[in-house]
Amino acid sequence: MKKFFVYFLALIGAVTLFSTILSLTLFSRLVKVPTLPSSMVLEIDFERGLTERFSDNPFAPPQQREALVVQDLVEALEKAAEDKRVKGVVARVGQGNMGLAQIQEVRRALQQFRQSGKPAIAFAQTFSEMGSGLGPYYLATAFDRIYLQPSGDLGLAGLRSEVPFLAGTFDLLGVKPQLDNRKEYKSMKDIFTERDFTQAHRESIESLLGDIFSQTSEAIATDRNFSVESLNEAAHRALFASHEAVEMGLVDGIGYRDEVYDRLKDQVGESVKFVYIKRYIAVHRHQRQRGRSPGKSSKEVNFALIHALGDIVRGDGRDGFYSESLGADGISRALRQAERDEDIQAIILRVDSGGGSYVASDTIYREVLRIQEKGKPIVVSMGNVAASGAYFLALGAHQIVAQPGTITGSIGVVAGKFVTSGLWKKLGVNFGAVDTHRNSSFWSTVSEYSPEQWSLLQTSLDRIYEDFTSKVAERRSLTREQVEEVAKGRVWTGVQAKEVGLVDALGGVETAVEIARRVAHLPEDKVVVLREYPPRKTFAEALVEMLRGDQEMSSGGSVGWLGAIYGLQALSEWAERLRPLWQLSEKMGLGVESGAQELKFSEGEWGL
Repeated sequence: MKKFFVYFLALIGAVTLFSTILSLTLFSRLVKVPTLPSSMVLEIDFERGLTERFSDNPFAPPQQREALVVQDLVEALEKAAEDKRVKGVVARVGQGNMGLAQIQEVRRALQQFRQSGKPAIAFAQTFSEMGSGLGPYYLATAFDRIYLQPSGDLGLAGLRSEVPFLAGTFDLLGVKPQLDNRKEYKSMKDIFTERDFTQAHRESIESLLGDIFSQTSEAIATDRNFSVESLNEAAHRALFASHEAVEMGLVDGIGYRDEVYDRLKDQVGESVKFVYIKRYIAVHRHQRQRGRSPGKSSKEVNFALIHALGDIVRGDGRDGFYSESLGADGISRALRQAERDEDIQAIILRVDSGGGSYVASDTIYREVLRIQEKGKPIVVSMGNVAASGAYFLALGAHQIVAQPGTITGSIGVVAGKFVTSGLWKKLGVNFGAVDTHRNSSFWSTVSEYSPEQWSLLQTSLDRIYEDFTSKVAERRSLTREQVEEVAKGRVWTGVQAKEVGLVDALGGVETAVEIARRVAHLPEDKVVVLREYPPRKTFAEALVEMLRGDQEMSSGGSVGWLGAIYGLQALSEWAERLRPLWQLSEKMGLGVESGAQELKFSEGEWGL
C-alpha cells in the first residue's frame, strides 16, 4: 500500500509538472519571438559537440540536447554569409565530441562563409589536455585566425588505434567464443578470438590511419601555409606550448577569451552584439515556419532529410530510455511517408551507423530501392560511419555520397555465440538439458556447436555473404571479381571507397542535394528547402507523446507502452537534479514550496 501511494503521488507530481510545462509552452507561443540585433557576431561553442539530429527525447541527457546539429550549423553559416547584420563568426574549439566526417562538413561551410570576406576567428583554451588535439586543430584551421590561451598546449601526436583483444580474458572466465566471419578483414570476430592483430586486421587499420592523417595534414598544411613534411615532424614531436605553436606558425596569437573578443571588436566595431548561433538558428526556423523566410516563393522545392542513425535492429528501434537505434520498421515508415508526400521532390538519407542486423538492413535496403525504382530521387549522404549493414542499405539509392573521412565498406558478415558452460562450471553451476531434436541446442550458450551445427553456420554465412556481394555487384556495376577485391569485410575511408567504386562522390549533405537536384531535373533557379522526416518536435509535443506512451524517436523508434513509466522515472531524476535550484529559490523568497561498437548476438541474429 505504501508503494501505491508513492507511485500515486509521483503520478500527480508528473501530471502537475507536465501541465506547467505545457502551459508555459502555449504561453511562449503568444510571446513575440526574440529579434536579432542589427550588428552581430555569431558565437559557436564546438566543445558542446556535434550531433546529426536534435534529440526528440525531452529527458535526454543535457549534453545530447546542447550539442550542435551539423545541418543546422551548416545552413546557419550559409545564411550568415549573406546576412548584412552578421559581421563575423567567433568559435571556441576544443575537446568536443566530433567525428571526422562531421568536422569536414563544418569545415566546408566555414570556408564558404569566409568567401564573404567576414572574419572567422577560432579560440581554444587548449588543443591538448591529456589527449590528442589533431581533430579540434583540424577544425580550427578552417578559420581565418587561431588564438590559444597562454596556458594551453597544441598536441599533434598523430593517430593511434588501440584494440583490446579478449581471448585471454575469456580463457580465464571459461567462456568460449564460437564465432566466424566472411571474410578475413571482418575483424570484429578477432577482438574476441585473438590475442593480437591478424595480418589482415593490422593492414586494414594501418591503411585507414594513413589515409586519415594524409587528409587532415594536407588540409592543415594548405590552410596554414605549412609543408606536409614539417607537419609530419611536428606530429613526431607531439606537444607544443602556446608560444612554440605561435613561433612555428601553427596558431596566430596568444590570448584569453576576453582579449580575443576585444581584438574582434576592434576589427568589426565596438557596437557589435555577440549572439550564440543556436539563437540565430531558432529565429530563422521560426521565420520559415511562419512563412516569413526571405526567398519564400513558388521557386522553393522541398527535399526530405531522413536520418538513419545508430545500430541497425529489427522493429521500431527500442533501445533503452536515453538511447536510440536504427529500427528497420521505423525508418522504412519514414521513407514511405516521404515517398508518398507529393510536396517532397527528393529524399536525402543521412546515414551514420556501424551496421547491425542483416535482416533489418535488407528491410531498409528494399524500401530505399523501391523509392529509387518509382522514380523519386533518393541520395545517401554518409556521416562519420556508414559501414557493413549501413553500406548494405545505402545500395538501393540513386547515388551514394561520402565525406573523405567517412568510414564505410565492411562488406561481410560475422555470427556465432559465446559458450559459457566453462564459466558456470567454475561457479559450481551445472545445466541439464532436454532436447526434442538433435539441433535444438543450436543457439544455446551452454552447449558448443556440434560438427553438423558448425556446418549449418558456415552455410548461412556463405549465403549472407553471397547475397551482400551480389547486391554490391549489381548496384555498383562491378564484376564479382572486382567486388571480391574490395569486400572480405574490409573498411575504407570515403576517399578510398570512391577510388574502388563503392561511392559516387565526395562531400556532405550539400553535395547530395545537388546530385538529387540533377536526378530530379530541377532548374537552377529552384531553391531547395530540407524538411526533416519525421518532423522535429517541440519539448511539449515530445513530452505529451512520451507520457502517452507512443513517442516516435528520431531514428524511427518508439518508447512503447512503458513510456509513461519511464517518463515518471526521468521526471523524478530531473527533480532531484533541480533540488539545489528549489533550495536557492526558497532562500530568495520566490514562493516555491518544498515537500554509454557493441556486439550483440541474440537468437537468430546475424551481424553485418
